[in-house]
Amino acid sequence: MLLRNPDGTFFRMKIIGYAEPRARAYVRANALRLQLSARTAQGGWQTDCIGLTTYEAGWLADWLEQVAGGTETRLRLDFLEPCLSFMVLDTPKGRKVRLFFEAQARPGWLMPACRGLHDLWLDFPLQELSQATAALRQEAARFPERSIPAAQGSFLRA
Repeated sequence: MLLRNPDGTFFRMKIIGYAEPRARAYVRANALRLQLSARTAQGGWQTDCIGLTTYEAGWLADWLEQVAGGTETRLRLDFLEPCLSFMVLDTPKGRKVRLFFEAQARPGWLMPACRGLHDLWLDFPLQELSQATAALRQEAARFPERSIPAAQGSFLRA
């Protein structure tokens, strides 16, 4: 998934794989390892993190599609892992999507922050969303949601 701005700032997210291929707990079995790269006005960076689950990747694609079509029912989207969050903004130049970088998604050269500080973000025009959503859906399809038989594991721990 790639979101770009005319000024050269961007956000790229690639799903690398399942974070724990042999996990026996539902949430851990569906956690995804992401490769993130971005460039803001402050600088650029790349990092790997566990940032979404399989089902959250689907929620993100659905939400971006709804935002692009003006049918979203939520103005903000957060996830289990506190790495990324998305928000719809109404600005004088039109609607935008704001992406916040938190926890492991932050660059190493920036002072660490706690979840909720919201001091590092990028805004993207809605025109970027359709192509990004299609790319996200294509990548997420390679890593389907995994179920864990009750006899083998639990919801969170295993």
